[in-house]
Amino acid sequence: MTLTARKGSSPGLRLGSLAGIPIYLGTSWFILAAVIVLVTGSNLSILGGQGYAVGLAFAISLLLSVLLHEIAHALVARWRGLEVQAIHATLMGGHTAIGPSGRSPGTTALVAAAGPLANLALAGIAYPLHTALVGSSQVPLTILAWGVLWANVFLAGFNLLPGMPLDGGRVVMAAVWRLTGEAHQGWTVAGWLGRLVTVGVLAWFLSTPLRTGASLDTWDIAWLVLLVPTLWRGASAALAWGGWLRSVQSRTFDQLAERVTVLAAQSPLREAMAHEGVVLAWDAHGRTTLFLDSPGLGAGADPELPLSARLARLPDENLLELTGDGALDLLRVAQLLSADPGRPVIGTKHGVPVGAVTAGRLAEVFGNSPGN
Repeated sequence: MTLTARKGSSPGLRLGSLAGIPIYLGTSWFILAAVIVLVTGSNLSILGGQGYAVGLAFAISLLLSVLLHEIAHALVARWRGLEVQAIHATLMGGHTAIGPSGRSPGTTALVAAAGPLANLALAGIAYPLHTALVGSSQVPLTILAWGVLWANVFLAGFNLLPGMPLDGGRVVMAAVWRLTGEAHQGWTVAGWLGRLVTVGVLAWFLSTPLRTGASLDTWDIAWLVLLVPTLWRGASAALAWGGWLRSVQSRTFDQLAERVTVLAAQSPLREAMAHEGVVLAWDAHGRTTLFLDSPGLGAGADPELPLSARLARLPDENLLELTGDGALDLLRVAQLLSADPGRPVIGTKHGVPVGAVTAGRLAEVFGNSPGN
């Protein structure tokens, strides 16, 4: 699955990077690996210690399958011109952190579909390998090949279910967005479908005794407890985001923008105190990428202190060249502030700052965006 990156979260252990994209392994993954090794080893007790070795090999192969799923998302996103910030593998699978700018229905669908397609490709490799091993003396390898085949078919099929937060839900969201021209409609439809998928998954698990005559085992219950709340939260977040986008799209950037004042970095604080809105300053290269990081300044602030003592740097993406489509510009602002609420977004025209929107101003008008 894919999502917009959120600063401040712990990425976990860094495994390396691919094409400049860092890859992280969440420490929670080791819980899943331990469970897989123990369950597989006990189920393959006839193999003795080799059963646990198969479990360990399967846990590692599952991790690689998840990472290749996310790498496919990342490479397609990079190909479509999106900023890919990181790849993460965790207890619940994986996700790819992608920057908020430059998305479209077509790009969203392509990025979402890439992950499951990568798993189907891996299953296509595992199938002939398993077929060749069947009947041989290499029983552990035969079991492992079957496990890799099953795991990748499951990863592809499950992720293609048509509801958020799964990849299939993002494809649905993109399709509705393309048909209606409204992103919020896509999120809303995919969110409701996500809730239906969650109910369906729950019903499938709970109907196991009726379908098979066997009761739920510890493994089934553990997945039920982990998976269902995660799916429900993801679907609910999509619904909340859709509603929030709908409210955002009824406004324009100009309606929310605060005044921007540009001062020299060596100007005294008293000059900034005389201006309302966001105060910017030029950096050493003549760009307005510095902003006053203490809006209230405080009653005890020395008014003769230079602005440079209180300036912080804006990332390049927070200087947003306005398109003239007010609702679209505001949506891009909302996505940026959702990822990083601590710094304002400056609207520019031909590189000249014309207004600023802060997370506080956005919350004042719309309430906090979902996830904040």
